[in-house]
Amino acid sequence: MSVLILQGPGVEPAPLPPRARWGDHELQSVRCRNVDALVAGLQAVRGGDIALVLLDGGHLARPQSRAAWPRLRQALDQLPVPYIELETDAADELEPWLHPRHLPLATLVTPDNRAQGYAMSQAIALRRLAATDARGEAACRS
Repeated sequence: MSVLILQGPGVEPAPLPPRARWGDHELQSVRCRNVDALVAGLQAVRGGDIALVLLDGGHLARPQSRAAWPRLRQALDQLPVPYIELETDAADELEPWLHPRHLPLATLVTPDNRAQGYAMSQAIALRRLAATDARGEAACRS
């Protein structure tokens, strides 16, 4: 199973967590130049082996992205796995303006410190993945 990092428009490159620290989970990272690319990335999760998505949204709340908001909301609502939202500006947080029904596992807002947000996201993701793996192993033994 993999963890998918989707970086939205306007996201400055940040050091990603080391791949070795994700344990048995492969790390995939996709930079999306616009909201449509981000929506396509979310929709692609349906057919893959993704266990969790880290959504580094960028500037999705900008007025120039408004036409794509319904598609973004639908893609989030149809996402079959949990996701963690990472923002560096509270104004970009998705829930207050997008109102998705499928809410994130966690929303992290780390002003001017994307690297800290990635470290925190990684810690949350690893706990969730370990719990999911443990439940799967227990079910196999029953």
